[in-house]
Amino acid sequence: MRKFRSFLVIPLLIICLLLPGCSKYSSHFMATAMVHTGFSDSGSLSFYKFKGTYVLNLKGDDDECIRYKGELEDGSVKVYYDNDGTKTELFSIESGEEVDDNSEPLKKGKTYIIIESDGELSNGKFEFEIK
Repeated sequence: MRKFRSFLVIPLLIICLLLPGCSKYSSHFMATAMVHTGFSDSGSLSFYKFKGTYVLNLKGDDDECIRYKGELEDGSVKVYYDNDGTKTELFSIESGEEVDDNSEPLKKGKTYIIIESDGELSNGKFEFEIK
């Protein structure tokens, strides 16, 4: 009986310790030929096919901006950022469009970049850097 309790208690403790490390946003997607990178101040996503949501977690200082580039062959996507607890649209693009711009100045701390597809996307590439 004592062994049974330890087998039950140990996994529960591990789960409780891991939960605080969860992010505010989570990625959930289906993709074909997807390549992604993520560093503390930059990240990218490129793919042949993509459907769903992909989240980057970046960090920056006061008055830095998100420098972003994106292109999409087919589909529709909206990209948001959250730097102060509010999800704000950064940009949206549709089939055949490209974007290359900067965001408003950010506050110091975590910045989430949330890429949300509206259906299936084809041949896309997105790059983000906090500068």
